[in-house]
Amino acid sequence: NKYIKVGHGEEINGGKLKKAIVADIFEALMGAIYLDLGYATVRRVILDIIVPYVTNPNVTFFSDYKSALQEAVQTTKKSLYYELKDELALEVRNDDKYAELVTKLFIADFYDLNSKLNKNDIGGVQFIYDKYQSTFIKSANDINGIYYYVDNNIYGEREQELPIVKDVSVEETLKINYTYGDINDSNAYQIKVYITYEEDLGYPKNATVTLVHNNDKIEIVKVN
Repeated sequence: NKYIKVGHGEEINGGKLKKAIVADIFEALMGAIYLDLGYATVRRVILDIIVPYVTNPNVTFFSDYKSALQEAVQTTKKSLYYELKDELALEVRNDDKYAELVTKLFIADFYDLNSKLNKNDIGGVQFIYDKYQSTFIKSANDINGIYYYVDNNIYGEREQELPIVKDVSVEETLKINYTYGDINDSNAYQIKVYITYEEDLGYPKNATVTLVHNNDKIEIVKVN
């Protein structure tokens, strides 16, 4: 991956090793070979790379693609994502619901450590107030952060037990006045949630999230 160039934010989040990015680059490279050298050449290159993996008995592919797809679509994060997408598509947005969905999506991603590639693959960063993102990332994977001890799983061989978020429920939503630095929001939110895991491994079950308005978005400024 030394030839893959990504932005600084993506770099510190393990972007070079993300399957989606590598897949996009592979696709672009095959397209370039096709345009430059033609179909026969790109076909040979693809078969030389792909076939050894398909025929390798030590490489596991989905045995049931339909079941795998259904399982992926029905995850907590996917369900919440579509809820948020529908809410933002409305002509008149309900900010209370918007704030609650952002909170639930953040918690579901941030605490779902089992889905992360390594300690730098921090979930939920996209929901953090833009000026606070670098500080948030640093605190999440320093020695006191929950990501610090996440083992590398780049090759899918990690044996470490890590939490899988099953559900996030909102227990209380409060409107507050939030002032800090250059932020002054009289309609900020403080939302308390309860986290349910597939298995109790001792990770936090309660969290309080503070959100503020940032232009047309609602973003997270504090997590307790």
